[in-house]
Amino acid sequence: MNTARLKKPVFVVGHPRSGTTLLATVLGRNSELAMPPETQFFIENCDFGDGVLSESNARLILNRSRLRDLHLDEEEVMGCFLNSDRKLVSLFEIIIDRFRAKFGKARAGEKSPFHLFYSRTLLAHFPHSRIVCIERNGSDVVASLMRMPWSHRKFSRHVFDWCKSIEYANTLEAEFPDRFRRVSFEKLTRDPKSQLSEICAFCDLEYQDQMLTPSESETIPEWERDWKGAAFMNIRPKETVGEEALSFTQRAIFRTFANREMDAEVDRRDLATVREMIMAWVLAWPYHPKIHPYLQRARARFGL
Repeated sequence: MNTARLKKPVFVVGHPRSGTTLLATVLGRNSELAMPPETQFFIENCDFGDGVLSESNARLILNRSRLRDLHLDEEEVMGCFLNSDRKLVSLFEIIIDRFRAKFGKARAGEKSPFHLFYSRTLLAHFPHSRIVCIERNGSDVVASLMRMPWSHRKFSRHVFDWCKSIEYANTLEAEFPDRFRRVSFEKLTRDPKSQLSEICAFCDLEYQDQMLTPSESETIPEWERDWKGAAFMNIRPKETVGEEALSFTQRAIFRTFANREMDAEVDRRDLATVREMIMAWVLAWPYHPKIHPYLQRARARFGL
């Protein structure tokens, strides 16, 4: 398959609840760019690896609930797929290209937060692509995740996962400065026109005022609107939850493990006190990314 099928695709990534939906919805109002609902394509299909997909496996993927949200013609997609190299990333390309064609737009994009960790795959397969990673105050992100009906309630794990996302995004921006860009949710909501103009310039898109005009969007399926519906509205500064909303133990965990990932745009805090650090380690060490895998293997081995 011609890997130039997509013209300069734009991918939006970032930690969940950091503003990825807001940014994707706004970009999708551009007359040139189609932004489909979140696919989580590589997360849900990583077990298939990089080899050739069978027709049955490709159909299995197309019938996953998130891909059904795109309302594509399965036979049309399969026809393109069977004429391709039949790789997983090629199926992804065909899917978002067919969504683009459905809306008659010149360019395509996609938003899945944890595609952040597949950025190298995207950059390699789409040589003219741009990836925009939106970042938000960590305490606000974690507080929001703790309220979501689809999320777990393990505060320490959320903190460590957020730190991992920030650290990986820093690495990618340093490695691919012309193709991977970190943007601030706080800056975007304080000064949307200026920030969006910069994002459009990075993505080689023309800024259009209609991008900031509230409207319905194909980017958010009906079943997700309870927690994503705000993306339809005017962009305005969001009230920061901040550390004040956290309990003492949560604040200790957050300050101890997240402080080094925070910069001036993400509300830098003073170093944790010795007391907070000790408490944080006692409470949170099982979720530390360097410890958690060993603990999981030990639990599996001993049936815990």
